[in-house]
This record gives sequence, C-alpha cells and structure tokens, in this order.
Amino acid sequence: MMLSPGFQGYLAANAGMGPASTAVDLPPEVAAKFPSAEQMAEAGSVPWSVFNEKRSELAERWQREIMS
Repeated sequence: MMLSPGFQGYLAANAGMGPASTAVDLPPEVAAKFPSAEQMAEAGSVPWSVFNEKRSELAERWQREIMS
C-alpha cells in the first residue's frame, strides 16, 4: 500500500514527500516541487572519503549550530 501510485501521489501532494515510484503521475503543480529524474541523476553522491575525514569537525559544528 505505501508504494502504491495512489498513496504516493497523496503523500506528494499533501505531505511534501517525493514519490519513490516512477509509476506515479503527479499533476504539474505538485511535480514542480520535486527534482526530476534527470536532476537526480546529475546530483551525484556524497563524497564519503571527504566526509569521513571531516566527521569530527562536522559533528561539532552540528552540535554548535543546529542542536543548541
């Protein structure tokens, strides 16, 4: 049920959750809120080696700026 196109369309329109299935046909005004498949393909991935090198620094910054 959670992955049905109807429920995913409902979540996209009402909860701001992008659909996981490409079978979901969103109205243009709802689809405009989410990146397209092409944009997602170009987004790349997290450079984990860089992230891991700076993990302590990032954790401290998170605590200082977000959690406080």
